[in-house]
Amino acid sequence: MDFSSASYGVDVIQINNYVSDLNTAILTNVSSTIRDCGIVEDAVKAGWVGQSADQFILNLNKAANQMCDTLKELQNTFEAEIKGIKDQMMDFDKDLVEEE
Repeated sequence: MDFSSASYGVDVIQINNYVSDLNTAILTNVSSTIRDCGIVEDAVKAGWVGQSADQFILNLNKAANQMCDTLKELQNTFEAEIKGIKDQMMDFDKDLVEEE
């Protein structure tokens, strides 16, 4: 058996990079896209006036903020799950080579 090209263990740096890249994508791209209600606001202002139009825009922005808050909660849950998996893998690897 040839083990010269085998790899083992947990690539903690790669896991951390993955989580960091995902966080950047979520915080930079997804959240900003969700909060970008300008096109809808412009359309509402162009064809709808009055208190109901203002309330619609207010509700739209409130919903966007709620979506971003939920996304942040999901992001935190995902990070906790990844950390748990990483810790389990590290414990498993440690147990493979630890002497009794």
